[in-house]
Amino acid sequence: NLTSSSVIFMRSDPPIDDAYLDACTYLETIKDEVLIVNNPTALLNFNEKLCTLNFPNLIPETFILENPRMIDLDQYAKKFSNGIVIKPLNLCGGEGVQRYDSEKFNSVDLAEDTYIVQEFIKEVDKGDKRIIILNGEPLGAILRIAKEGSFICNFHSGGRPSPTEITKDDLYICNQIKDFLIDNDIYFAGIDIIGGKLTEINITSPTCVQEINRANNVKLEENVLDFILSKVN
Repeated sequence: NLTSSSVIFMRSDPPIDDAYLDACTYLETIKDEVLIVNNPTALLNFNEKLCTLNFPNLIPETFILENPRMIDLDQYAKKFSNGIVIKPLNLCGGEGVQRYDSEKFNSVDLAEDTYIVQEFIKEVDKGDKRIIILNGEPLGAILRIAKEGSFICNFHSGGRPSPTEITKDDLYICNQIKDFLIDNDIYFAGIDIIGGKLTEINITSPTCVQEINRANNVKLEENVLDFILSKVN
């Protein structure tokens, strides 16, 4: 009986498959009786990569392609001096992410699926910044640096953590998406920023709290749990 709980954390890692969507649908039926983090309606409605499209002024040029052909990728890659990055919609940890520019990076391995195609941001060589956000406010950040020979910074793909600060430009992005997060009861999120551009809003199972803790000698989980307790008491 899930309604006997005070709080339910919905933190199942992607892929966003039928089992995940079914679980969110079950939780949606009890969300008025139990605090669920994050709101299952938001988890159903907002794909982590696609929801950035609500903020076109903050993101790199972005296109959605269903079952893209090489001729399609060529067309988009030629628009940008550094080519494109191709991302599956429903995976995590950098899985399936590829770069293409038809010359140096001239082959890709794609399944029949829908993909996000974005301008490749060359500043990724300086890292991908993850910022943890609690109820619309930034809590802390860590820079993820790709391993040598890769551009994928996720820790699951071999990236390493590096201490960093939340800059004025980062705060601008946080403030721009704050109302979206609060209005949809997305209490706990992690955003990714590369070269000053917002690339993802992670709402399913945002990670990096441990890395931020170690880098800054803090305990962000205390902030999260204090906030949750304030919501249920």
